[in-house]
Amino acid sequence: MSNMVIKLGRAKSEKLTAKAAAALQPVSPGSLFSIDTRVPVLRSGDNLLYVLGSPLPAVTTVPENWQQAIAQFTSYEGDFLLIYWDNAAGKLVVCNDFLGFQPLYWVKEAGAICFSNKTSVFQGEADLAGWGAFIAMGHTLANDTLTRDVARIPPASLLVIDAGTLEITDRCYWQFQPLSRTPTVAGVVESYGAAIDLALDSYSGQAQGILLSGGYDSRLLAYMLHARQIPLAASIISHHDENLDADARSAMAIARQLGFPFQLHEPDKAFFSSTDYLQYLQVSDSEVQSLYLFISQLLQFIQPGVYWEGILPGFTLKSEFASQSELQSITIKPFSHPLWRAAESAFGKELAAEMWQAFSQRLDTESARYPDSGEGADLFRLANRARNRIAVNPFKVFQHQARILTPGMTRDFVQTVMSVPTAAKCHEQLYKAIFKQYFPAALTVPLVHGTQIDLANSSRPADYLFRLRVFIHNQCQQRPRLAKLLLQSTKRSGFLPSAFLNAAELLSATGSLPELTASADTDEKVLRLRFYWHIWQALRDPNGIRIAGKSL
Repeated sequence: MSNMVIKLGRAKSEKLTAKAAAALQPVSPGSLFSIDTRVPVLRSGDNLLYVLGSPLPAVTTVPENWQQAIAQFTSYEGDFLLIYWDNAAGKLVVCNDFLGFQPLYWVKEAGAICFSNKTSVFQGEADLAGWGAFIAMGHTLANDTLTRDVARIPPASLLVIDAGTLEITDRCYWQFQPLSRTPTVAGVVESYGAAIDLALDSYSGQAQGILLSGGYDSRLLAYMLHARQIPLAASIISHHDENLDADARSAMAIARQLGFPFQLHEPDKAFFSSTDYLQYLQVSDSEVQSLYLFISQLLQFIQPGVYWEGILPGFTLKSEFASQSELQSITIKPFSHPLWRAAESAFGKELAAEMWQAFSQRLDTESARYPDSGEGADLFRLANRARNRIAVNPFKVFQHQARILTPGMTRDFVQTVMSVPTAAKCHEQLYKAIFKQYFPAALTVPLVHGTQIDLANSSRPADYLFRLRVFIHNQCQQRPRLAKLLLQSTKRSGFLPSAFLNAAELLSATGSLPELTASADTDEKVLRLRFYWHIWQALRDPNGIRIAGKSL
């Protein structure tokens, strides 16, 4: 498991867990200590370089000194985290990718500064703004975490820290600026292709796979790679709980059309009661609401090698909201929402109110960074939902098993595609324009997006009949009387209820949290919130996660 902790400074850290503090080893006399488990480290004499993620091009040499590290690091594309130690100068240089997708967390104390790629090595009280965002949005906001005083370093950060004084020099080396001219479809495809080629040049020679779905993002990536004659094996996950598995059906049709060998994985319906799910919570830091989320159980299907994953195009090539105000009204649960009543039962009314207030203040600060327009909504989603919720899986979870390549991780591509007006990207217009112009065959297979099935240019009667079946099935799931009339089953095909929600550990009082009464009528939303709180604490327990008779 890739895990890294670095402590700079002679003083003992009060924020590291006892287990993490005991595992620290000196790298140089009295100034730098580290834990590095399966994290690539390049060494040159007494200097060393930690490399996480997939920098483009691949990093193969160690800078001669910290000044050279500064000059080199900001030129890299891709998702990456580079930490360089200049032993002679006593300087630590830290640099992350321009979107901040590769996670790094830090704590600044009086006599020490600690870094880690996992929040679970830090102890502390709950961060109220972080927990407020977790409830309202399903994930943290901006650079917050669930633990007070533990922050994520911002995107495009370049930090230089003096080991003797702990003085920090920091700067942001990139910010998005819209292009003066609206990019063309050809310009977007050219920039996307250049980003793919850069990744191919950097990480060739290994078995390559693609996480293929029935939607837009991985489909475009599959056609782009096929055009470059890259042999791929597709991993397709059966979405047995949605639309009669329409997503997997379309993914398999695309794989057959392109001649890709594929494997259809059938998820365990009891996954959310398993130790595999506990492992997911451990490697993900449990920083997002993950119960019953389909993507939570993909880790068990990732094999060693190189995997292509289409997270970035999904947040840049399409737009969903006309303004920030619309985005927030749809995606953020207000304090009047039933989930906040559940939070009051789970945490107590006073603490829940404090969480909401702290989150609201942080939301106002973060929202003010972007215009209240469609373009502003796109930038807000990229900087928050993409970075703090979706990117957790490829860049924090899947990297434990394989190298993940996300096409489009170049400043030129992001600058280009984010300069396309929102109106041209709504309803997947830009995607469809690309397919129509470059890959028309892609539109002959139905596109699945959420609960929507877009037949696009399909002329197969079977596709039209299947979409009708899905419509009737979904209506019957919501209307038992209609199902009875049509002789349809109302039995849901989703994941089984998690046995962890019946754990006694969730009912007992914890710190300032009230005790819950064991009852069949206990709202599951309350138990879910208490479950996440329990896991957050258990991740910092030296004995590991223990719940409902299972442990990790």
